[in-house]
Amino acid sequence: MRTVSFGATLIFFVLLAVWNPGNGTHHGHKHRRNRPKPKPLWPPAGQEVKGCSPVGNASVGQPVNRNARVFLLQRDERKNLADMINYHRQGLSPDQIVVLDHRSDDALTRRVLTRFSAAGGHVWRCERDFAQHRADMMSSVMRLYAPFSTYLIPLDADEMLAVSAKGSLAWGAAELNTALAALPEAAKMFKVRTTAGVPHDCPDMPHGEGDAEGRAEGLVAEKCLGAARPLDAVSCSSRTFYRGAAFAATDERHIVGATIARPDPTANAAACLSEGGLELLYHASPLAIIHFQVGSLNDLVMRVMRQAARLSPSRCNQKDRPHVSSEVKELQMYCQWHAALSKAELNLTAIRPAYEHAYCVPPAGMLSLQAALKQACFPASSERSISAAPGM
Repeated sequence: MRTVSFGATLIFFVLLAVWNPGNGTHHGHKHRRNRPKPKPLWPPAGQEVKGCSPVGNASVGQPVNRNARVFLLQRDERKNLADMINYHRQGLSPDQIVVLDHRSDDALTRRVLTRFSAAGGHVWRCERDFAQHRADMMSSVMRLYAPFSTYLIPLDADEMLAVSAKGSLAWGAAELNTALAALPEAAKMFKVRTTAGVPHDCPDMPHGEGDAEGRAEGLVAEKCLGAARPLDAVSCSSRTFYRGAAFAATDERHIVGATIARPDPTANAAACLSEGGLELLYHASPLAIIHFQVGSLNDLVMRVMRQAARLSPSRCNQKDRPHVSSEVKELQMYCQWHAALSKAELNLTAIRPAYEHAYCVPPAGMLSLQAALKQACFPASSERSISAAPGM
């Protein structure tokens, strides 16, 4: 009797071990490896974006309706990406920030994206050729969000959005919503005033109230310590954003654009340059974009070193071609700095004069971002910021 009972018990546990996929046996691991990945619930079938796919919570359902969304296209921006996410989160909820990640393979960048997605941000992984399909990738993803966004604002990963008022800048949800609510209802596109950011390590920088060093722990972005040149006047080459209901497409530089009523960017570019064309196609807005080519000399060196693998003599000497002009110009800029750093044997003191000539301007007329954006740059709470990791 005991033998029969023992045999039955043994058979029961053997069957249980074979059936249980988590039992640690080879069969269990094979079962887990072959389990199909869950299919994204959004976008729905027939609305997929060629070459781009949603990651994490961006794929679990259609977006919530929002007043505005910003779109950042980036690759391996590392700490710069974290800075821009942290800054914009002072005025936007995570799902109002959509990051299009183009083939990032840098470990730090991927950690930033993972944390951002876990916090509720929307991330898309894009694989198409950047030079030829940059505008199409951005436009396609923006069109998906258009029904759920009153306004769509395309940015680059080295740009800070702000609101211009009375000769100063501000950033926050209240300022942004007030500025957007004041826009006219006419189905036109909207122009943004732009300015170049000045790195904080330039000489004779204007300072804000107090010293930022004592508040460095609450700083959301290094660029907040810099300054901005006076805002450019609105023109056909100013940056453009859109009402979601009217959006059709953006372009590589986000300056022309197209709407459902005016769907041809080439025709729109020509029309803007004609007499009265700017006012016919666009409304001026109180929004502003601060563009930083580099955040500091150290930032420039890190960017050049990350690009070193791409900087072969043949690529550095290639001629500019229209369909890859922006990519080639950026590459040539890195080539020039790589040559200067190599000649100086990485002596930063030796290349600082060239750096200051390229990126610094006389202090007259500069606006301290530390003072103008202090509520966003030094928030009372850092709960919205992606925590920094070692090496960031």
